[in-house]
Amino acid sequence: MHRDFNHDALKLIKTFCLLLRRRYANVLLPFFVRWGNQHCCHMSETVYIETSVIGYLTVRPSNNLILMANASATRSWWDTRARQFTLYISQIVLDEVARGDAEIASRRLEMLCDFPLLEVNEAVKDLASQFLTKSNLPPKAADDALHIAFATVYSLDYLLTWNCKHIANAQIQKKLTQISNVAGYELPTICTPYELMGE
Repeated sequence: MHRDFNHDALKLIKTFCLLLRRRYANVLLPFFVRWGNQHCCHMSETVYIETSVIGYLTVRPSNNLILMANASATRSWWDTRARQFTLYISQIVLDEVARGDAEIASRRLEMLCDFPLLEVNEAVKDLASQFLTKSNLPPKAADDALHIAFATVYSLDYLLTWNCKHIANAQIQKKLTQISNVAGYELPTICTPYELMGE
């Protein structure tokens, strides 16, 4: 079978699974992802876009040099690298970007209007709960735990974030990896835009 057909068919199946409003979507998607990795060697990798990334795309000018450098890196990734991946978000991302200044929130929501939305299901909620109770994530990081659980349960390749306190944190990730493995999942690569710039 021609690889281009396989690639298009897989993307259609994955989108169907992701949009399927049933609790079994998380069972079907990992199977098709593994199938695609075996049969479609040039299929695009998948990325969960966490809220902080969108925040950096709409940040106001500042004298904070680190903030501005991170914003510049985020914009560079968004403009030059994002199209090379299949990007996903969740309702939590939409809820979080809708907060704050109404005009900026509207811009953030507009940027995400066409993104596939990962459905919350029992598997996501259960894994997020385990992340909170079995790792060193604090109770106030419940939404962060859900972000990680979404990317993990749906077998995405990367979780892109600027949240280095609770998500892109090496010590926390070590424990999250253990919890994921015991639950039968593989934690995605968690990174900032700097680390996903390519060669």
